Amino acid sequence: MTQQSEAERRRRTRILAATVVVAIIAGGSFLIGRMTNPEDSQGGALCDNVNAASKKLNDEIVTAPGNETQAVKDERGATLANLVLQNPGCFNASTRAQAQTLKDQIAARADSQAMSDAAARAAQCADPHRWTPGC
Repeated sequence: MTQQSEAERRRRTRILAATVVVAIIAGGSFLIGRMTNPEDSQGGALCDNVNAASKKLNDEIVTAPGNETQAVKDERGATLANLVLQNPGCFNASTRAQAQTLKDQIAARADSQAMSDAAARAAQCADPHRWTPGC
């Protein structure tokens, strides 16, 4: 073998080795990134489950009997809203905003009912001609 062909062989070997090292580093970095990013590695399956659960809850709300109490309706609505709000990566901004609005409306309705109940209780206790337990 000539000195020139030996030098060419070494140069090609170095280029091949450098290419292999770059490929290993790039591939390893990609795999490590995929393994450490839960949204990419599990988001698809997680969101599939969350979306199936939200669809089921929504269907239950839509097909609920008309004689359901407001408390039962609020409980179902709060469950659906929490499912959306606790999984923001699975829903768009509009759906998350609607869920937050629903949750706020339920809280306002509960606060209003509590104030109404307290006012009625205070009125009962204020009546001097009527004995009411707990006053």
